[in-house]
Amino acid sequence: MKKTLNEVIEVLKTGEVKRTKYAVKEYILIFLKIIVLVALFRFMAMMLSGLILHFLGIEIPENLTQTSLEEKTFLGRMFLALILAPVIEECATRLGLVFSIRNFVISTSLLLFFILHFVINKIVIFDAIHPISINQRILVSGIYGVLMFVLLIRKDKITKTLSNFWSKHKRSVFYLSFLFFGYMHIFNFELTLQNILISPILLSSHFVMGIFLGYARLKLGMFSAISLHTLNNTVSYIKYLF
Repeated sequence: MKKTLNEVIEVLKTGEVKRTKYAVKEYILIFLKIIVLVALFRFMAMMLSGLILHFLGIEIPENLTQTSLEEKTFLGRMFLALILAPVIEECATRLGLVFSIRNFVISTSLLLFFILHFVINKIVIFDAIHPISINQRILVSGIYGVLMFVLLIRKDKITKTLSNFWSKHKRSVFYLSFLFFGYMHIFNFELTLQNILISPILLSSHFVMGIFLGYARLKLGMFSAISLHTLNNTVSYIKYLF
């Protein structure tokens, strides 16, 4: 357990961790250790954030995502919370931690999809703008992805520049990954000035989750990150899933 925690700290310092091929038993052991650490540190983050908000006299806002899940069918809740959300969110925020043309195109296309959704459809200042439908967001993100893929395939210089940037700024990429992941979840709550101001406290457990998911992705691969995300959603939303 201590070794795993030290490696998480090392990832925070460097943005990378040594990855090798593991036997099934060793893989499962590492995976279980990450689960324990995630549970422990997320619990600590939630307790600390709750105490801070209580000290400030601020009530923890309602989680709108949990409320919206109750309005969906059983299969809809299961698919959204346990399959779609983990896969899309992990591909958007964790796939690009390891640079390749494929990873870069998929992750940035999905990030564009989320940005279009959050910025245009969620932020109050843009109320005057006609909302962008999910089909339109998929179309715009898809066109971007195709154009970016063609560009990177044909322009080796751009690909090498991006690859070099990733190699030299691994820690920055890692931090951007879990910070974006955390702030994606600000839209779980009503977007008021107070919630924005307390967002570092309110989203602390998501930042912690993002750090460990990033570590899992670098240490064990994407499947482990998606699996951990699914497990976390199962625990977090079990009351609303069944």
